[in-house]
Amino acid sequence: MIIIYCRNCSTRQLAATSQVDSIHRSAEGLVGYVRCSAGHLVIHQFVETYPKPEPPPVVLALRARMVAEAQLAAPHASSGD
Repeated sequence: MIIIYCRNCSTRQLAATSQVDSIHRSAEGLVGYVRCSAGHLVIHQFVETYPKPEPPPVVLALRARMVAEAQLAAPHASSGD
């Protein structure tokens, strides 16, 4: 579900993914053509509207620990012997 603004209806609406006609990559990011409940075609920018959330600190710490453990477990490259 996404929130769109239809200029023809002058309302914000909740749109289902089934109302998305097409999605395109542009210089501004991900852009989609979505139909409002009245059938009007609305251009919607997905990236600007919904930024990716930051993971919680616990997840960041776990990732850092996994990287450190992988580096310790990996065999060291030979120095050109």
